[in-house]
Amino acid sequence: MKLRITFLSFLFFVFLTNSNLFAQKENSSEKIKGIRAEIIVQIDAAEKKYVSLAETTPQEKYSYRPAKEVRSIGEVFMHVAYGNYLIASKAGVEMPKDLPKDMEKITEKSKVVKHLKKSFEFARQAVKDTEVSNLDDPIDFFGRKTTKRGVLYFLTIHVNQHLGQSIAYSRSVGIKPPWSNN
Repeated sequence: MKLRITFLSFLFFVFLTNSNLFAQKENSSEKIKGIRAEIIVQIDAAEKKYVSLAETTPQEKYSYRPAKEVRSIGEVFMHVAYGNYLIASKAGVEMPKDLPKDMEKITEKSKVVKHLKKSFEFARQAVKDTEVSNLDDPIDFFGRKTTKRGVLYFLTIHVNQHLGQSIAYSRSVGIKPPWSNN
């Protein structure tokens, strides 16, 4: 019995010390808290859904548009990718110089998925790089006065607005979002 208690105590100690080491390692590399952490959670969730939807959608469906005057499925994906760069840059992060011209016109599935992933990583890094002390800095955002916080918040609104659009387009051509049970 004493051996069993000692063994269980040892296992408990190992568990506690290892879980603390993992937590310290995770926290030391990511000291993001508050609104920036909340925005990153939204960006991560949206990226996972966009990428899975883009990968699930067959190439031939990328050109589908419900009306002549609106973007196609592929163009919406690329609008989001470009928007991630553009909106994040308004918070003070320089846009990559190597972005393709007419990026929103790319419709090749493999390139769309690649650009979605890269743009979400850029947006995530922009949020991380924005100092907490600068969140209330004033910004002119397409003719509207806001703050860096407002720009980063708008980034989440933009991706989620178009996620709803992408889901509706996909369902209208018989594609069920991979994360959906319905």
